[in-house]
Amino acid sequence: MRALNSMKEIEIKSPAKINLGLRVLRKRKDGYHEIETILQMISLYDDILIRESDKEIKVFCDDETLKGRRNLAYTAAKVIKEKSKRKSGVDIFIKKNIPVGSGLGGGSSNAASVILGLNRLWELDYSKERLMEIAKFLGSDVPFFINGPVAIARGRGEILSPIKKVEKMHLILVIPPKPISTEWAYKNLNLKLTNIPSGSNLYRLNLSKINNIQDYLHNDLEEVVKERLPDISEIKKKLISLGSKGVAMSGSGSSVYGIFEEYDRCLKAYEIMKKERWRIIFTETLTDVREFYH
Repeated sequence: MRALNSMKEIEIKSPAKINLGLRVLRKRKDGYHEIETILQMISLYDDILIRESDKEIKVFCDDETLKGRRNLAYTAAKVIKEKSKRKSGVDIFIKKNIPVGSGLGGGSSNAASVILGLNRLWELDYSKERLMEIAKFLGSDVPFFINGPVAIARGRGEILSPIKKVEKMHLILVIPPKPISTEWAYKNLNLKLTNIPSGSNLYRLNLSKINNIQDYLHNDLEEVVKERLPDISEIKKKLISLGSKGVAMSGSGSSVYGIFEEYDRCLKAYEIMKKERWRIIFTETLTDVREFYH
């Protein structure tokens, strides 16, 4: 996070996340699903500039579908403005690098980044705990992006247990051209057909040793999404053949990641995967809370 012009505008990087395993346990009375997952931030970022303005909140984005009030970043700014009783507004400029509909949490991350950015820009001095309480009302993943960089998430995804000792992992992200709606994935999930592998409890996953990580990467939403996107199976097979330690779909899709312990091996696999028809991104996990978040 970088402040400019005497705190009249601020720049912040908004990171993506992957899900290291995803269990859908049951449907709740409130219509949401009870889940268990490990959320892990990665070094793929949207770029956000927040500039103070007279009264209104305006959101500008290089993706035409995400401009204005339909963007969760607008709602985040509106909530902070109301709670802080600020008379001034803000212009929010978002440059998207995180693919939309990919299961990488771009919208939730943008909302969290706006919350964190306005806390700095307007010198509100809200505690992290207060910011996370605000974030809960915006979306299930938003509190995670306030706290990060890796945590077990339960409930709707808002109950977080941070994980401290983790190993840096190198990743290849593969993005099929067809995005997937989170709402669609959960709506079409048949809970009776979910099959949780025995011995794969996420609480037992040791992220300081990733040799057996594939045993924990089961994603309950993957089967339903594969029916719509058969590319997912093909992508997983290619990543495994190139030496990935673990492969899985992230969240509700459509992105698939491959985890590599060694940088050189990951880079070599990336060069090979670039020849394929999908969008390919070379990235890594984040193991520390970054400076621009505080």
